[in-house]
Amino acid sequence: MGESDPDGRSDVYSLGCVLFDMLTGGAPFTGSTPQALITKRFTDPVPSVRATRTEVTGELELVVTKSLAREPAERFDSAALVAQALGSPKMITPPYAVAVAAPASHSTKSIRGAPVRRHEPPARPGVLL
Repeated sequence: MGESDPDGRSDVYSLGCVLFDMLTGGAPFTGSTPQALITKRFTDPVPSVRATRTEVTGELELVVTKSLAREPAERFDSAALVAQALGSPKMITPPYAVAVAAPASHSTKSIRGAPVRRHEPPARPGVLL
């Protein structure tokens, strides 16, 4: 704590906060005052994602927990390493998932021969999809 030259691990912490919020719907640490929030951040352990979302894999929870580690040396060294960890099949495949075969071809016709309409999300200026 208290490093004089912040590095990419401070971004990893911020990414961990975003991941935690995306998975649970809330911040990892909260408080009624800024002082209470800071105190919790430096004294409480990182809350469990799985306590709120039981379907989250243990591996994904480990990535979030490591990203939110109190000591920068205990975090991922870079956001690229977080992305690499998140790209692991264990991260995105819950243990109860069923494998689904990919379609044999990229036909533009449905089973009944009618054209298939492809849904494209609307473009939003300034938002990367």
